[in-house]
Amino acid sequence: MFPIFETKRLVLREITKEDAAAIYANFSNEASNQLLRKFGFENEGILRDYMYQSGAPHDAYVYSILKRNR
Repeated sequence: MFPIFETKRLVLREITKEDAAAIYANFSNEASNQLLRKFGFENEGILRDYMYQSGAPHDAYVYSILKRNR
């Protein structure tokens, strides 16, 4: 398993080749939401009933990161 700082470096390297990147995370998945915030993503808002899991709609957070802010 990668240490958290190595995982962060690899993720940010891949997703920030562009000037900005956006990620959607299930509203109720607190582990994913905490990890994205730890990586420097900013929560931009909530998309209601955006994701479907097991046939049921779920809200999603939208996170973004700008290349200049990483």
